[in-house]
Amino acid sequence: MSALARGLRGVRGVRALTVASALAMLALLRLLPAGPAQGPELSHWLAFVGAFAVAEVLVVYVEFRHEAHAFGANEIVLAAGLLLIDGVGLVTAQLAGAAIALLVRRQQLLKLCFNVAQWGLCAAVAAVAFAAVDPTPDAGSAATVAAVLGAVLAGSTVSFLAITAVVWMVDGAPGRAESVEALLVGYVGAVATACLGLTLVLLLRTGIVAVCCALPGVVVAMVSYRAYMVGRERRQHLTFLLSATRALNASPDLERGWADVLAALRDAVRAEWATVLIAPPEAKDPAEWLQLDCAKDGVRPVFRTVTAEEAAALLPPPGSGGVHDVRRRLGAVDWLARHGMKSAMTAQVCDELGLLGHLVVGPRLGETGRYAEHDLTLLEALANQVGGALETGRLERTLFQITELKEQLQHEARHDSLTGLANRTQFNAALSAGLVGTGPTSVMIVDLDDFKRVNDDLGHAAGDALLVAVAERMRATVRTLDTPARLGGDEFAVVLPQCAAGDAEEIAQRLLREFAVPVAMPGGGQLVPRASIGVATTDAVRRDGDELQRRADAALYEVKRNGKGGVRAWHPAVGAARDRRRPLLADVTSALAQGEFVCHYQPVMSLVDDAPLGVEALVRWQHPEQGLLSPGGFLRQAEDSGWIREIGEHVLRSACHQFVRLRRHTPHLPAGLQVNVSALQLDPTLPRIVAAALAATGMQGGDLVLEMTEGLALDSPELAAEVMESVAALGVRWALDDFGTGYAALDRLADLPVDIVKLPGEVVRGAQSPRGARLLAGTVALARTMGVEAVAEGVESEAQRAALTAAGCLQGQGYLWSEPLSADELERWLVERGAAVPA
Repeated sequence: MSALARGLRGVRGVRALTVASALAMLALLRLLPAGPAQGPELSHWLAFVGAFAVAEVLVVYVEFRHEAHAFGANEIVLAAGLLLIDGVGLVTAQLAGAAIALLVRRQQLLKLCFNVAQWGLCAAVAAVAFAAVDPTPDAGSAATVAAVLGAVLAGSTVSFLAITAVVWMVDGAPGRAESVEALLVGYVGAVATACLGLTLVLLLRTGIVAVCCALPGVVVAMVSYRAYMVGRERRQHLTFLLSATRALNASPDLERGWADVLAALRDAVRAEWATVLIAPPEAKDPAEWLQLDCAKDGVRPVFRTVTAEEAAALLPPPGSGGVHDVRRRLGAVDWLARHGMKSAMTAQVCDELGLLGHLVVGPRLGETGRYAEHDLTLLEALANQVGGALETGRLERTLFQITELKEQLQHEARHDSLTGLANRTQFNAALSAGLVGTGPTSVMIVDLDDFKRVNDDLGHAAGDALLVAVAERMRATVRTLDTPARLGGDEFAVVLPQCAAGDAEEIAQRLLREFAVPVAMPGGGQLVPRASIGVATTDAVRRDGDELQRRADAALYEVKRNGKGGVRAWHPAVGAARDRRRPLLADVTSALAQGEFVCHYQPVMSLVDDAPLGVEALVRWQHPEQGLLSPGGFLRQAEDSGWIREIGEHVLRSACHQFVRLRRHTPHLPAGLQVNVSALQLDPTLPRIVAAALAATGMQGGDLVLEMTEGLALDSPELAAEVMESVAALGVRWALDDFGTGYAALDRLADLPVDIVKLPGEVVRGAQSPRGARLLAGTVALARTMGVEAVAEGVESEAQRAALTAAGCLQGQGYLWSEPLSADELERWLVERGAAVPA
């Protein structure tokens, strides 16, 4: 059946249903028992007319398919009316109140008539059912309460059937699951609001003061439900965006994939139609655009060419993108009038070279008839994803190119963005694979000596150049079956399967010889990299990957302890030396008592005006013999031994105490102390620990942000959600570190009470390439769709700052502003920047 034929059938069906509802209502009115001869008092009847009108204004819409099921305060008035006025007066008051509200909203005549008729029928059914079940009502009796609730549910059922019939006539039969969901939601809302109506009647018997006391609770309940529906719609939008991204990247049929995405977009924002217009490439005829509509009526969608004039007619004037609404006088009102539309949305599709096309969404269906800001956010986020999909080869990419792109994305997820070597994830996978066989497997840990001095003296560009050169030499020196990796910072590693201890040590020596060749620096001059290497090989007893890495680390430590710049293979004597170092962890008890675990702080800055927005606390160990130890020197052992819980609790209290003192001296420093949480701390005791730290230091919960990695949240989502919700109840916010590494599980992240996401340094560093810029923009758009703030980590240059602000990220931290500072250094830093207010 064509869309025109279906539309005509739908109009005729709605007219017939409206007439049938009106006739049924009149028939039911004749069944109602006669009330007082003079009918209800005029003042009472007018009060109910006004109440029904206000109830229609306060309605909440539960939308599915292209229609909406509404419930709200109407059942409150209906339930009260069943007890306070006669049935005929109640039905006529319902008719008059609904008509007034819909006339004020300028609803279309046919829809107005249908809604008034079905609401009148609903009231008539409720009145007849109530009169039949309880002819002599007593508001204080359980029988009367049950009769009122049953009558309201009977009326709601009639209303649901009428609306379902309209959906079937206009848009085809709704799915069983959708129908059951809408019916159950309607029943729950009807019972809840009818109970409020009964409560109102009982309170009226008590006095007007009791009504006034109860009214705020009713208002809060309605507002809370509206907030729930907004959150539900946001979750649906996020789910749509994720599925749309998968469809664009994975569909073997480009036209079908695009059409399905447009159809999903149309349904997500409840629009009449959606279309995409693709601008012609520079090499082609500029007068030929491509247009694709969403799939409908079983017709296979096909890209078709349109002239530049036709494309211009479909688009609003340049510079007027966004939401367009005639009633609110938003956007291109004249353009809407020319096309006979009351609302629409448009968004540009761009890449780094310029305009690629436009997404256009037609008028919004359903009762509300207008688009909200979150609808536009969804459209713009999709436009960003569309831009990434269109950039390479436009619509002329082959299935081979799509497969190649997916493989590249998978490669990027498992490799270091700076050096191209495997990252820690790929390194662990290669090590696990190497341990499956029966032959010896070796691991090599490579640490660049004095690398921090290179960054401090020559700058981070020189440091990056040195890391890249080291990676290239590792790749050229190891065997083809080996897996060189960069684990982070200046730490590298190699998995050497089927490699005996002697062979592994020989390869390590070759690496040192290659490192001895000077590396040209970007600003001129040369630098000779120095490295310490630890090697470990599996033995006949243990084939444990973690133990193999610990042995290689122990061997590396021996090299560092003996002057750096050499190779050491693990053997039992090295293991004994490692065991002798274990007293370091035995010092934890005294270190906690003596306050040796201290916090350094890195400011979180506004990328717009360089204003400090908060700080992140980073733990250090001020060891009395070994000096200031960075987290890498003790946190891993602390986690293995279980001491991380005590250290984490100490750091939390210390950071809160110092931040409270800092806020007293710098009152203009905005709230925002970020403290990291380890995996072992995320247990049911964490809310109690946080509450105790806040109480002991006098810090407000809203000033504290706890930070955990995205992987930790995804490894145990149920536990994470439970603990995070309990902590959030204290007013504490949550930040998600390394956002984007768990992209496939974003739908699970949407269930967590996350307020801030932190973009990892590799995303920031890659933002200056076209693909990296699109990845950054897409990640920021996803964060905005989730309703959370985005903070960039590792910002080191003005170019990175510009790329971040262009992508919509407005907060960041990194060496562009400051390295981590002690509490006293941070206070002086703030004074120098003018953030402190003199006492």
